[in-house]
Amino acid sequence: MESARSDSQSERTLVVIGRAVLLGSFVALAGTMPRNILFALNLRYLANMPWAVPVSGIYLWFFWKYLKARDDRRRLLCANPLPLRVWL
Repeated sequence: MESARSDSQSERTLVVIGRAVLLGSFVALAGTMPRNILFALNLRYLANMPWAVPVSGIYLWFFWKYLKARDDRRRLLCANPLPLRVWL
């Protein structure tokens, strides 16, 4: 009986880990792919002006705000804001 419980617990643990990896991969791709596309477009159009940098910054700001908007997403979001001293 104890073996069946530990097997069930192991399966649930693997499911949670698998979901976390998939969700983390999706969030990472959603945060980086638009930036990469913008940088590629910047190399093609108006390459002498780095317009993709501020546009990417705005996108990432909205993306971060979206992730923190609901309580369940905010709870799952593990990153903490950096103090100004660290940024400087």
